[in-house]
Parts: sequence; structure tokens; C-alpha cells
Amino acid sequence: MSDTVDELLQQLDAAQQRLDAAQRVRDLRWAQHRATNDGIAESMRAIELAATTTQRRKLTRLHVAAEHTALAEYDTRRTRWGDNVTGALRALPCGADPTLTTLFITHKIMGSYRFYPDRPDTPRTVTLLRHIRTDGAISRSRRRFRVPADQPLTSLADAVTALHTLHPERLRAFADDITDTLIAALPVAANADSCP
Repeated sequence: MSDTVDELLQQLDAAQQRLDAAQRVRDLRWAQHRATNDGIAESMRAIELAATTTQRRKLTRLHVAAEHTALAEYDTRRTRWGDNVTGALRALPCGADPTLTTLFITHKIMGSYRFYPDRPDTPRTVTLLRHIRTDGAISRSRRRFRVPADQPLTSLADAVTALHTLHPERLRAFADDITDTLIAALPVAANADSCP
């Protein structure tokens, strides 16, 4: 009987070791994904949607680690290949406007941008991401564009405002069926700039 118990305990220990190894691999892959344009944007959205303070703190720690990983990765690329590399990566939170925040969350619009920490006068490259559910499947719509260094870029609201101001036709292609609703929610100055 004790041999059977010992065997079962050994099997349990081996299974626990396999589980621990699988969880380490999963955590590493999630960390790598969070350091991509889509991953860092999705990470920020998870923080915004967190239900509890404990959950928000945990997600924030993971997000900050991802931003540090992305910055270290940028430094490595820059050291290896010089200044002609894509910039470091940051996520764009929704922003303070409750109407825009509701639209961004409801329609699963997220964003990130690449910047050059050592060249603050360089335009930033924004990537907007939208998850679209069609016939039970989820597709991703993306739009990349550059925002001049002198324009504010602290939130998703800033990014969408910049896209509307700089390239209204590209915003329409990205936002599709919600374009008019999104434009109506933008700050008045952005709408005034685009009027004929």
C-alpha cells in the first residue's frame, strides 16, 4: 500500500513540475506578447477594465514590466543597428472623456505608439487596433499613422483626434460603421478643423 502511495505522490510531484514549467512558458509568452503593439494596447485595456483594485495592481505591474521590456528591446536594437530602428513602445489609455472612453471600450478600439526617448522632436508612430466580431469570428483592423512631435499624444482620445485632423479618410476606413458617432464625440476643436 505504501508503494502505491509513494508512486502516486511521485506522479503528483512530476505532474506539478510539468504544470509549473508550462505556466512559466505561458507567462513568458504573455510577457513577449505584451511587448508588441497589439499586446501592450490589450494590456492597457485589461487595466482599464479591471474589476478590483487587486486585479488592477497585478495587471499594472505586468504592464509596466512589458513597457520596460519594450524599452530594453529598443535599446538593444538601437545598439545593434543604430538610429534607424522603430522606437520604444507605449500604450495609449482611453483618456478622460467619458463619452469617448465608452465608445473605445464598447467598440474595442485600443492603441499604442512608438517613440524615440533620445529624440523627443521626432514624430511618433501610432497604431490603432479594433477588434471586430463578424459571424462569431474576431478580426483585427489596424491603422498606422504618424503624429508630429508638437501634438499631444497622452491618450487614445488624442490619437483618434490626430487621425481625424490629419487623415479623416483613414479614420473613416478604420472606424467604418461608427465613424460619425466617433467624430461627434471628439473635442469641438478637432471637428472645427475638419470642416470645409
